[in-house]
Amino acid sequence: MSLMLYKSWDIFYKRFSSKQVIGKTDLGYWKNHIEPYFKNRTLSSITTESLLDFTTAMEEKQLSPQTIHHCLGLIKRIFNKMCLLDAYRGKLPIFIMPKYDNKRMRFLTKKESALLLDNLCSLSPLWFDISNFALNTGMRASEIFNLRCSNIHLDSSSVYILDSKNSMSRIVPLNDKAKLTIEKYLSNRSDYLFTNNSQKINQASKIFRLAVNQSGLNRGITDRRQQIVFHSLRHTFASWLVQSGVSLEVIGKILGHKTIQITQRYAHIVAKQERNAVKILDMF
Repeated sequence: MSLMLYKSWDIFYKRFSSKQVIGKTDLGYWKNHIEPYFKNRTLSSITTESLLDFTTAMEEKQLSPQTIHHCLGLIKRIFNKMCLLDAYRGKLPIFIMPKYDNKRMRFLTKKESALLLDNLCSLSPLWFDISNFALNTGMRASEIFNLRCSNIHLDSSSVYILDSKNSMSRIVPLNDKAKLTIEKYLSNRSDYLFTNNSQKINQASKIFRLAVNQSGLNRGITDRRQQIVFHSLRHTFASWLVQSGVSLEVIGKILGHKTIQITQRYAHIVAKQERNAVKILDMF
């Protein structure tokens, strides 16, 4: 009997996904989109043509190219893991992935960040501190929420990030603002630095979105790539460093980018600074 897709999902989720940062996202793609469409299908019955039909159906539901891309990517990972476990030996379909540009490039100005932090301070001191910490370290949300007190080293002004998004560990330097925030929470006697009522935080709170709305930062902006979300704090950190003259190589190392090409998204800021620099000569 051919292996059922839902059985493959159960194996994949339990063994490879549930304990990973991406696990909750995988579960959402499976329950909301993949399972309803491919219900009671075997792996061998899923062909290139049926995947194209799936893509069309998802487009008709007006899902974004990014979401469709991730759904197809999840199905592909399930196939690959079943082959790895020797649970499936059939023909692999060809996955034609939709192209999309989902890079969020907008970052906060100093004035915007001050307004956001003021609103956060009024709404929640905890989320003020978490957001301020993100602005001063450039750490990903998952890295902040998973930061254990044992990986903080105030004597060397650094934190150790273990098992980051790209599976590479790194050391993040701390400035004085970040250290003050850490010192405030180290006495909580919790395994994790930031907790909410002693519970581990797993995602950005609605409080952050409320503060963004109160600050008017997304007013009139319909392009999701230009809207301010928690991840925008990481872009803001990087952009401020570029504006201060820090090299892209150093910034990429702090952010934990796997290649310099990823950091190149901030190159346009450097180019703008260079253009402004040569304009100084027009004064002579």
